[in-house]
Amino acid sequence: WLATTVMVSNGKSIDLSKALFVRQSSALHAIARAVYSDIVSGSTPTERCVAEGLKIITNTAALRGGFAPTKSHYRYFALTSNGLAVGIPQAQVASDACGRVEETIPYKALLPYLSSNGKELVAAVQSSGEH
Repeated sequence: WLATTVMVSNGKSIDLSKALFVRQSSALHAIARAVYSDIVSGSTPTERCVAEGLKIITNTAALRGGFAPTKSHYRYFALTSNGLAVGIPQAQVASDACGRVEETIPYKALLPYLSSNGKELVAAVQSSGEH
């Protein structure tokens, strides 16, 4: 993954937690829960691969650790009109065979944690997606 999110007005990089969330730890927990929940639901081939791997791999605890609510685990992100898209590198949460994992978390789930700057950025992204 190669992901950089920047403010268009000044070119400054947007950090996942500092620039978007007022309650950073709580926001990371919400992101981790949402990603894990979406993946174990297994609605896409990649999600099914990861979910099945978590059931059968003996090192499941280590793989589940890949979902831990840390900034480094969710550092690859993009603000989209549909939600916060998160990219997870291969082998962080599953075997290499599953490939890259991508999940989009609806902003509704993150709204309680967004800072005023985060709300402004989300509103701008959502309005640009309506064209």
